[in-house]
Amino acid sequence: MKISALIKGRCPSCKTGPVFSGLFKMQIACPHCHFVYEREEGYFTGAMIVGNILASVVLAPVVLLLGNSDMSMAMVLLSVFALCLLLLPFFFRASRLIWIYFDYVFLRDV
Repeated sequence: MKISALIKGRCPSCKTGPVFSGLFKMQIACPHCHFVYEREEGYFTGAMIVGNILASVVLAPVVLLLGNSDMSMAMVLLSVFALCLLLLPFFFRASRLIWIYFDYVFLRDV
């Protein structure tokens, strides 16, 4: 597996075709090798778990740092919420790409 292909958002099969055609719009299949990204209805449920883990890893240190400051808890939560909204495209794309690659490497023959 090429990590650079995952970071660039390329197909896990050919490492050439793009997975996304817009900020939130995914291709149905790879335009280069025709690998289908969503195998079945509800396929990306696992990506939601990956997204929650990513968000926790990124946002937990921010909560700890801001929570130990002189800010009120309401301001801490508002700041973390704003940061989460700003990082939403990153979390969405990264979680789906990680899930597709995880499935391709570990689960495709199951």
